[in-house]
Amino acid sequence: MTLVGHLSGLVESQNIIHYYEIARNLAEIRENHNDTLSPQVAKLMAYGATISDDAYQEAIEFRNGAVSYFTSFFKDFDAIITPSASGEAPLFSAGSTGNPIFSTVWTLCGLPCLNMPVLMSENDMPIGIQLVGGPEEDDRLLRTGSWMLATLNAVEADAADSNETVATKL
Repeated sequence: MTLVGHLSGLVESQNIIHYYEIARNLAEIRENHNDTLSPQVAKLMAYGATISDDAYQEAIEFRNGAVSYFTSFFKDFDAIITPSASGEAPLFSAGSTGNPIFSTVWTLCGLPCLNMPVLMSENDMPIGIQLVGGPEEDDRLLRTGSWMLATLNAVEADAADSNETVATKL
């Protein structure tokens, strides 16, 4: 199976683990106070209660295999660069922080993530990239992020200097 295939399987594993654990940890609330839950939460908890112990254990094992893979992967690489989101940050008035799909796998595997807003949209909202580091390597990820920002700032400064030189010659 390709890495992309494994990643898509991890999203499903995360859903199974997430809903299963919510339903099990909040079972008493669902049983004794279900009428106080929002319809969305009640539906989510009811779904989680239908997930079998075997399906949950299979999802845990799949996640553990991914953690092992990423532990090995980060012996050779400092970070993975991914989008932070599918576009600009949503406006507060939208009522949502956006789709978490770009952090789902990393969170499931316990990998540290660093969001870096490197661009601005037409609406003056940040567009970010995300650096992902190895397990328990937050310090290494922060050093990598610091290096990356310094490098991007240096490139931007060089481009500004070049533009000023061209403008002066004209």
